[in-house]
Amino acid sequence: MKLENIKWHNSKNIDQILRFIAEGKPDYPVVCPDCGSRSGHVYINRYQNTHRGGAWAWCSVCRSFGHYSYAVPVWWGNYACVDREKLCAANPNELVQYETALDDHVNYQLMRYCMSDNVCQYCIRKEYETPKTGKCPQCGRETWTVQLDGVCMLISCSSCGFEVIGASFFPPCMNDDLDYTITVREVTKEKKIKLARLFGRNVAEIIKAFRENGQVQKTEKLEDAKMTIQSLIESEISFDISPDLMKKYPHLIGCQYRD
Repeated sequence: MKLENIKWHNSKNIDQILRFIAEGKPDYPVVCPDCGSRSGHVYINRYQNTHRGGAWAWCSVCRSFGHYSYAVPVWWGNYACVDREKLCAANPNELVQYETALDDHVNYQLMRYCMSDNVCQYCIRKEYETPKTGKCPQCGRETWTVQLDGVCMLISCSSCGFEVIGASFFPPCMNDDLDYTITVREVTKEKKIKLARLFGRNVAEIIKAFRENGQVQKTEKLEDAKMTIQSLIESEISFDISPDLMKKYPHLIGCQYRD
């Protein structure tokens, strides 16, 4: 079927698949909220030299689609093969021909964003600590404002009244679902009692683990791992952690943007 013959229809639900971008999940294509097939795709086009852009969400099976104004993350890079002059708000035809490549492009950027060293540099709460202003795409006046209110992105123009509200804009650390393994290899006799308390085990188990394995380990999700690390640091107990939480989120301990 020729692209110009594809019949698309606007969907009120298709924007749900954009949340994986905000949550930093490299899992495209995703399940379409309209038909339930794993055929949901997204693409973002950043306008030149700005933080604003347009976003498309579509399903290649049921032909649901949506087009939105979008506050583009600082880490986003446009896909080189997409002809920006052919992008159309009325349909995603220019994008459909690159679906597989676009899924790979989006997933690669999300993976780099979520798994690279110093993910804190991409923190959306830090990026929008103060509102951003610019030219409104609807009326062309310099009265366009983008700001973050909790987990909601508020985009509005004070001149023409244009307004968009989007939800689920969490920092990447608050959507991290990885397992982190904390390893302690050597402690003094006195600190084994503290370690037992921190790891939720009795002292006899800690002593046995050191004797048999030369180390004690505990695996936790990010928030619990952060609290354990803080306690280990305060107790002056040396440790290793894998993946390297401290390198991935160098500002996580004491972060002002998580409260």
